[in-house]
Amino acid sequence: MAGCSAPVGNARLSSVTPSGDGVLRIGVILDNTGGSAFLNESELAAAKLAVKQINDAGGYKGRPVDLLPASAAGEGGGASQGAGAAAFSADTAAQAKALLSAHADVVVGPSDSSHAPAAIDVLSPARIPLISPANTASGLSSYKNGGFYFRTSAADAAQGSVLAKLARDAGAKRISVLHEAGDYG
Repeated sequence: MAGCSAPVGNARLSSVTPSGDGVLRIGVILDNTGGSAFLNESELAAAKLAVKQINDAGGYKGRPVDLLPASAAGEGGGASQGAGAAAFSADTAAQAKALLSAHADVVVGPSDSSHAPAAIDVLSPARIPLISPANTASGLSSYKNGGFYFRTSAADAAQGSVLAKLARDAGAKRISVLHEAGDYG
């Protein structure tokens, strides 16, 4: 029986009681440094569009959704619903702390797997879910997060076996692998 019991303190297995002021605040952490920084403009545009579509459809439970922040560092877009570009630092941990101070209910990002631990370390103890659209480093699968870290891309280790199976099923006789050193590779 003990083997069937749920682990204690895991957000994925615990029931949730709504709290807060009724305003859904979605935070965004972008990669202002490193190889993924070129994605910032398109990721922020996608977040703005999603929030606009939600609000145009009546918001969340009849209230507008806030996007935190509304602009990337250096964009000069000013404040948005409580968190401005000034609080949007290049440092991932600083961004996470700023979003925590702005009362974000959920945070999307960062894209770069090497930046994720800094955000997890700030947001998970505060019980704020972090959802990455692109983290693939295998080590993140076992990174301590209390069930508050999610990713929408499979870990690299899972992707490799799926690609090998697809190649074999397609009749490939030989495969070449180009590997980049580091977590991204």
